[in-house]
Amino acid sequence: KPYTFISRTPLGVPRCTPALRAAHARFRAAYTRACPDFETPGPVEPAGYPEPAAGKANLAICSAWVAERFGGLSLTVEMPYKGNPNAGEAEGRGWTTRQC
Repeated sequence: KPYTFISRTPLGVPRCTPALRAAHARFRAAYTRACPDFETPGPVEPAGYPEPAAGKANLAICSAWVAERFGGLSLTVEMPYKGNPNAGEAEGRGWTTRQC
């Protein structure tokens, strides 16, 4: 997984509402603007966890439990340290000191 991504697991909790989905979308849009390594399009397909079916999120996952318990946005931001081959040659070799 060559770039950062956020989990969509909380979108499958039983308490998921349109407001929670909207908050998730706003965070995603803001993070896209702030982080050049966020789900960078290119030859390597975007990775991430699939969104669970409605009401079927695994509540043993912390972000899903928090979203279900409190009814608010809760995210897992995955940041693998493998580099980003979609961002260029240097960035594809691994995280740089500047990126960390």
